[in-house]
Amino acid sequence: MQHHPRRGSTPTPQRVRDVLKPISGAAVGNMLEWFDYSLYGYLSATLAKVFFPSSDPIVSLIAAFAAFSVAFVTRPLGALFFGSLGDRLGRRDTLAIVVGLISVSTGLVGVLPGYEAIGIAAPLLLVALRMIQGFSAGGEAGGALAFLAEYAPTRRRGVVIGFFGMSAGIGALSGSGLVLAITSIFGQTAVEAWAWRLPFLIAGPIGLGAFWLRLRIEETPAFRLHLEREGAAQAPLREALRDDWRSIVKCLGVAISHGIPYYLILAYLPSYLVSTGRLSSGQALAASGLAFLGSVIVIPFAAALSDRVGRRPVAFTAALAYLVVALPLFRIVVGSTPEVVIATMASVGVLMGMYGSAPFCMMTELFPTRTRYSAMSVGYNVAMVLFGGTAPLISASLTKLTGNPSSPAYFMMGGAVLSIFAILASPETSRVPIDELGQSDEHIRRVRMALKASARVE
Repeated sequence: MQHHPRRGSTPTPQRVRDVLKPISGAAVGNMLEWFDYSLYGYLSATLAKVFFPSSDPIVSLIAAFAAFSVAFVTRPLGALFFGSLGDRLGRRDTLAIVVGLISVSTGLVGVLPGYEAIGIAAPLLLVALRMIQGFSAGGEAGGALAFLAEYAPTRRRGVVIGFFGMSAGIGALSGSGLVLAITSIFGQTAVEAWAWRLPFLIAGPIGLGAFWLRLRIEETPAFRLHLEREGAAQAPLREALRDDWRSIVKCLGVAISHGIPYYLILAYLPSYLVSTGRLSSGQALAASGLAFLGSVIVIPFAAALSDRVGRRPVAFTAALAYLVVALPLFRIVVGSTPEVVIATMASVGVLMGMYGSAPFCMMTELFPTRTRYSAMSVGYNVAMVLFGGTAPLISASLTKLTGNPSSPAYFMMGGAVLSIFAILASPETSRVPIDELGQSDEHIRRVRMALKASARVE
């Protein structure tokens, strides 16, 4: 079934400054999600000792990464639940519920007793909280991206959606900065004993502030108009899986090369380099933090470029670059001096920034307003489950099985190939009005041709 043009149009702001409040509301929750994941990633080596003690540090690390990955098992369930809720109840209220759950479950990690105190119950409770975090996070990306797209000026939608990628980088960067500060102030011994709890405890109040902020923002213009014209979809998830399954598959493919590199830089490489003695904790955090800082700097420029030249050229270039540099990157990182490792990981931030802009626009613009939250949540989160959240576990296991510390590069390269195919299969959607999105590729092409013809006349 194809979506047909609708009468009328959604009134959208003409300037980015007009939507700064909605941008902040959408971005703060995504920032908290990545702050949470970065804390677990950067503290994986410490959490492995606290909750999964073993005589072999690599085995402990694999167990910690398994607990990290288990959150992604419940992400699709959260995507199904919150996606459907967001297309029926609305984006704003659903996103407020999501960030509330994330903040509470993250804060509770900070008060968990360790394995020495309560034995096997400690890792089980950690896994339970990770599952709650994953369930709530399943409703974050799809909702935040829909929220941003539906508020954005048509010609500046790339720039506005770019704040989503920037907030992810800022969240991860904040996590690395906080862990680095606590490690510097208290020392590694204190961090392993008790100070690892502080970042998780700090995350709780931040999340409650995000909850309050989201409740103070109005529903998106596109969703309000959709309710006036058609009413809320009664079964948006069913409609999305029936009508938009091809676009969901494309979304999944595009998302792969966001998930794998992010979680390798966020969780795997810092912990691996520390556990094998190649870098100190401070050096690993600095390297990872510089990568995310680079991405935050590059994203607004790449997003603006996608508004000018299109989503596909920017996304394709970034995915192709991942394919080309993956193996040299790993060989340098696992076999060079600390200074070279830090510089190399910092340079990866450029690619992360390029892929943190246009691809998110592509994914969001594949779907209609009626089912955008549901469809986007399913496609994105399935990719995160299969490729993103499992990246640290798969990488650690590959290294253990092969004895080759560069072997995770092939996993990253395979993901890049899948993303390239998905990008080439997706339509160019820049400058297409929000009401016209989610229809057939041919319809999108006709709309873009009409817009170009109109621009030439003007």
